Amino acid sequence: MVVLAVAIEAVAAAVTWGLLLALGARLRRVLRMPVGGALRWSVDLALGAWASALVLLALGLAGGTEWWWQLGALAALGGVGRWRVRRPLPPLAAAALGALIFLPVAAGPPFFYDAFVYHLGLPWQAILEGGWQSHPESLFSTFPPLAQLLYLPLLSGGLLRAPALLHWLAWVTAASSVDALARRAGAPLFAARLAGAAAAAAPATVLVAGFPAA
Repeated sequence: MVVLAVAIEAVAAAVTWGLLLALGARLRRVLRMPVGGALRWSVDLALGAWASALVLLALGLAGGTEWWWQLGALAALGGVGRWRVRRPLPPLAAAALGALIFLPVAAGPPFFYDAFVYHLGLPWQAILEGGWQSHPESLFSTFPPLAQLLYLPLLSGGLLRAPALLHWLAWVTAASSVDALARRAGAPLFAARLAGAAAAAAPATVLVAGFPAA
């Protein structure tokens, strides 16, 4: 049962990640941003996450925190996305290989202080209250909530592991850009792949890739 639950949450995280990428690709094309190669992974994800978070913020402020509003909004955003995009897979695969060490943490149940207090705690509170409300007693509620907004659709569907898995995918995506930048700087292919994998598994960020964080 646990394996099945984790698999369902992983699929939900991957679908959300794909929706964000597709929306970002559409925005990149509309904005005519000259981005090519493996850098499209991280640029598309950043654009898609930013735009989706703003839409989900407006929806949450209007009181639409129920799962049908949240998931419906994500589906609508994915519907306007651009799905047929050429992005080289090897840089992403190398980064994923480096980040495998953190995957068991991301696939486990939430346990970290930041997750309970604000990264997951604040969107869960919004679900209970029926919308985003001001909370002057909580310093963390004054932080930019874009990451938490992306977790709200997943939490509204009762998926507690999916936010950390989505964050893990974002971590891998960001590390793939290190590979791409290394190649553009003239690094040999193997060295660039190693750079992407090393960025994903950097000792200074031990376990962070497995946390549902900003």
